[in-house]
Amino acid sequence: MSVALYGFDKNKEIKLCLPISLEKFYITYLEKAINELNIKFIKDGSNFGKDDLYFVLYELDNLFIWCLKNLVDNNLSYMLERLVYLKSIIPKALNFYYDRLYIF
Repeated sequence: MSVALYGFDKNKEIKLCLPISLEKFYITYLEKAINELNIKFIKDGSNFGKDDLYFVLYELDNLFIWCLKNLVDNNLSYMLERLVYLKSIIPKALNFYYDRLYIF
């Protein structure tokens, strides 16, 4: 299993699915970061819209910094790559394609 970002069309069909992390990695590392940083949007079970974009990008920046301080080697490169990609995709997805994005 993995935790991913999803976007749905008007018929509620999945049109966007971007992996955030494997479940084991999420539980081992990201839950700790989410708790330490008081993350509200970039976590399992959340959803957000265009009005939340500033806060979503802020949380991605904070997660990036947390990863630099707390992860090493493959774990670090694995997560940084995903965070950079999410930061580039989320604004476009919300501005042009989806009213809300979901993480689960």
